[in-house]
Amino acid sequence: SDLAAYFEGHFPDCAVLPGVIQLGTAHRLAEAFIGRARPLRTVKKMKFSHVVQPGETVHFTLTKKTDDEFAYDYRRGDVPCASGVLCF
Repeated sequence: SDLAAYFEGHFPDCAVLPGVIQLGTAHRLAEAFIGRARPLRTVKKMKFSHVVQPGETVHFTLTKKTDDEFAYDYRRGDVPCASGVLCF
């Protein structure tokens, strides 16, 4: 798919990756790790620290905390971009 579409229209003069896309991606990847679809109950400690702009390389980490909680983290090098804990 074309990732550029995710950046369009969030802010008229500054293309950034919307937080809802980052959260949705973390959710889908956690479900893939679990091996089945699971609805989110809540998200704890959600933080958006630095915007992600087109062309930037961002690394994603998913860490299983418990059977029902997974921490996620988006980073651009050493710069934290977004993080939180998905609760199923």
